[in-house]
Amino acid sequence: PRYGDSEVRLLANVAPDICRAVRISLALNQQALRSNALEASLDVLASGVYRIGRDGRIDYMNFAAERQVKGGRGLRVANGRLVPVDCAARVAFDRAISETISCATPQERVTTLAIPDGSRTGLIATILPLRREAWWDLCNSPGAVAAMFVQDPVVAVTLPGEAFAKLYRLSDCERRVILA
Repeated sequence: PRYGDSEVRLLANVAPDICRAVRISLALNQQALRSNALEASLDVLASGVYRIGRDGRIDYMNFAAERQVKGGRGLRVANGRLVPVDCAARVAFDRAISETISCATPQERVTTLAIPDGSRTGLIATILPLRREAWWDLCNSPGAVAAMFVQDPVVAVTLPGEAFAKLYRLSDCERRVILA
């Protein structure tokens, strides 16, 4: 009773647009949820994971990567960019990033670098291109174009005790000894 025929016709005209806007909003929300779930999964890894943009800036770092940068032994952040402390590693790193970015598919270019930390140890970095869509170069998108996985060989990966024990059929006593 509040609305007349003209209001109903007007709503009928805009209803498809409203429904489409709601579907787009739901799709974007789903994408954000998937992205958050992936980042939460990456945060529990022992290896540092970095997403690097076209301009070399860091787009994302997991918790292990933040610890690597805070330690500042082999890598540091300068003006939002990831920079090896060692000069020779810095040159190799910049070259690897630019070569990786210029590749069209991840299979074309995967680079592994040694990043010394000034002492007798260092980090090992694997850089690979992220998949780009055809529209990527057309719109000069500033998003991440490379992923870098950095491992510290000194940091031991912790194995879940129960899973390890089941895998090798260890008794409770053997498991306690190994974990100790």
